[in-house]
Amino acid sequence: FCIKFDDALNCKKLEIEKLITDNPIKEKLAEILDSNVGNSFSSSELEKIYQEGALRFQDKIPPGYKDEKNKKGNDKYGDLVIWKEILKLTKEKNANIILVSGDVKEDWFLIHFGKTVGPRPELVHEFKENNESLFYIYPTNQFLEFSNQYLSTSIDKEILDEVGKVM
Repeated sequence: FCIKFDDALNCKKLEIEKLITDNPIKEKLAEILDSNVGNSFSSSELEKIYQEGALRFQDKIPPGYKDEKNKKGNDKYGDLVIWKEILKLTKEKNANIILVSGDVKEDWFLIHFGKTVGPRPELVHEFKENNESLFYIYPTNQFLEFSNQYLSTSIDKEILDEVGKVM
């Protein structure tokens, strides 16, 4: 039994190691992102975002203020940098945005009686002030469930359950 178990374990280990170099999901994602990644902010733009972040955090204006205690230095403003990138990209490309996130804290989502209702109204309002496009945010597990329902994907229930547990 132990020999069979070790063999099976070694086979799985080799499969996982192979995914590091031959990962079809990673390759497809790279293909999609190839021409769809915007330019980075300059150092001066980032500094302005960090300064704005300090003010927003004082007033608990989303996104990201929940990261203030857990992250050091300017890393705590990462969610705000992502948000500013979304606003910038939407303005440049006049694109609708669906943000899929594993970060389901109340600084991104409106949570009512323990249920995630949708994006924080402040974020929707700020988004609308900057452009005419549409914005929505989904927790990863909910997005995957909806993709099964509306996009005819076939993501196994086990995977959906596992993603839900991680979040």
